[in-house]
Amino acid sequence: MYCRLCQKHKTKGLNGSEVWSQIGCRSLRLDKVTTHENSDQHQSAVKLETESQLSIEQSFSDRTPLNEKEFEAVVCATKVVHFLVKHNIPHTTVYEEFIKFAVEELKSPILANLSRSKNAKYTSQTTADELLSAMSQDIEETLRKRVTSSPAYSVMTDEATDIANRKHLAFCVKYVDSETGDVNVDFIKDVQVDDGKAETIFSETKVLVEEDLKFESFVGFGSDGCNTMVGKKSGVSTRLKEIKPDLITVHCHNHRLALAAKNSFESIKEFRDTDEVLSGVYKYYKSSGNRTRSLEKLQNILDESDTKRIKQVAHTRWLSHLDAVTSLRDTYPAVLMDLENCEQSGNDRVRIGSGPSASGLSKKLKCYQTVHIIHFLCDALRPVTQLALTFEKNSVDLSVIKPRMDAAVSTLRKLQTSDGISLKKAEKLMTDFNITPTEEQMNHVKQAEHKFIDNLIDNIEMRLENIDIIDSMAVFTMQNTECFAGNDEIEILAHHFGLDIDQCLLEWDQLKNVVRDIDNGNIDCPSSLVKTISSLKNTAGDIFPSIEKMCAAAAVLPLSTAEVERVFSDVNRTVTDIRNRLKVETTNKLLLVHKGDKYLDFERTVRLWHKQKPRRINI
Repeated sequence: MYCRLCQKHKTKGLNGSEVWSQIGCRSLRLDKVTTHENSDQHQSAVKLETESQLSIEQSFSDRTPLNEKEFEAVVCATKVVHFLVKHNIPHTTVYEEFIKFAVEELKSPILANLSRSKNAKYTSQTTADELLSAMSQDIEETLRKRVTSSPAYSVMTDEATDIANRKHLAFCVKYVDSETGDVNVDFIKDVQVDDGKAETIFSETKVLVEEDLKFESFVGFGSDGCNTMVGKKSGVSTRLKEIKPDLITVHCHNHRLALAAKNSFESIKEFRDTDEVLSGVYKYYKSSGNRTRSLEKLQNILDESDTKRIKQVAHTRWLSHLDAVTSLRDTYPAVLMDLENCEQSGNDRVRIGSGPSASGLSKKLKCYQTVHIIHFLCDALRPVTQLALTFEKNSVDLSVIKPRMDAAVSTLRKLQTSDGISLKKAEKLMTDFNITPTEEQMNHVKQAEHKFIDNLIDNIEMRLENIDIIDSMAVFTMQNTECFAGNDEIEILAHHFGLDIDQCLLEWDQLKNVVRDIDNGNIDCPSSLVKTISSLKNTAGDIFPSIEKMCAAAAVLPLSTAEVERVFSDVNRTVTDIRNRLKVETTNKLLLVHKGDKYLDFERTVRLWHKQKPRRINI
């Protein structure tokens, strides 16, 4: 047996032996081959071969540059791939046909330059994949530079499963733009994990903050608050605090509100019964196209300009109750008439297990308790839903929690003394359908209504209560700039982040003086204060480094994981039945281009692609 590499480079074994190179090995056994493969003789040949290959690559390192027309053509091709990705169109299967159509049918003079020669065309699926990779890499590198230059950033994460049962773990970051002082929230990474265990999520999060981003600036971690994320013994946040003791963990405020509403419903029988009615009406119309069409016709007859469908009520979806009760309130007369028509026509035949009957639903909907609670919920759930929508916005920070929560609680308390707008409309409905309650029924429902509001307020106040360190960050709303105002809070924050307390207090006094001179009413939250400090750097330099770090931490703490939920919505629109074989790695690239294209520079992407484009060398 001979070794071709050893023959080529004429390497020798111990004591100058030429076995395997000039003299064949006579022992035709597998263990002899393995021994030779690990020997110094063979390793020397491998090293020489590698060096020769490197020299070949280096000889071609000066690539033939794209001329002006070719460069412009590839830029246009990159825009084609971007267009396909933004509209969730399979880029690998459509790209080549798209270019062909543009060149042959639309006579595009620019895209015609994609063909350099018969054997050099940039119109294949491979080129589409390469351009996608270049775009995603360009966006990813830009994002990492922006995050690592920020004085503080937070990470939000959640996991979900796509249609092919692949488990995704997505990450978003909230950070301060070091140049403008603006607070941004961006998707940064989606990886595939084998399971949703705390150890797995912790490991991936650790890789992100230690290897991909700047570990020192990692100040906040947001999650949905499940035991895997916030468990006291082995939760992800607990493990992260072991390596970053000053880390602040936040339970998504939207999930807190959803739990507050759910607990309030479950604690009162009358509201649980109403939930069952809502679910029953939804199932009745959802299961039959004929019933849905019948309801639409009745709405048209009643001169309802906009036909509405019954919405599903689900506690797992963030406060979807308002949509459900509002849709039933707006269609109440049409629903009752449709159910009565079905019952009188003899079509109310329901098989066991097929759903509720028209007569049963009609009876429940004519009950005073159901009418009153559904209309009452339209008033009671509106301020809570508005609070949830506030938390979903990427531009808000923790300064909005208390004032918005107080406003919602105040609106709920008013409903205990006076009827809301929707509940006042219920009187006409009850008159039209001869629903006459007794005094006892009215008092019973009123008691349940008051109990529901009390429970809802208690649950909101309890679940939206924050830890002391977050409450201390409210000092950055700059509501009081007197001499000693906010000193206690600054000491708490300085101690938490391990900063020099005296230096922080000195910076704080100086900053209050500056704010008093320049404040025109625009500094009312941590994010606006961070922007002000950033603008001062241009003229006065970095004179508030400690305060900036603490204020930036307050500005980037995530109120909710809504942005991660939006990522999974994009995953569901991307990984479909038709595209169920998409790997998570490819999905990550698609998501980066789809959600981060505001950081995309097409010309820079083409230069990156041309630099990294594999060269195929025939020797």
